[in-house]
Amino acid sequence: MENAVFPDCPIRNILAKLCVKWAFWAIYMLNKADKETVCFKKVQCGIPGI
Repeated sequence: MENAVFPDCPIRNILAKLCVKWAFWAIYMLNKADKETVCFKKVQCGIPGI
């Protein structure tokens, strides 16, 4: 967003990154793994519609 009211706001920047199409689901799947190594295929299979 170029015309943002608060362009340097860290929360706005974090939310902008989370709103990328699959980012939220990928973070959810990695968090769900709880310190276990997760391969890409497992994350891909756990996200519906990817």
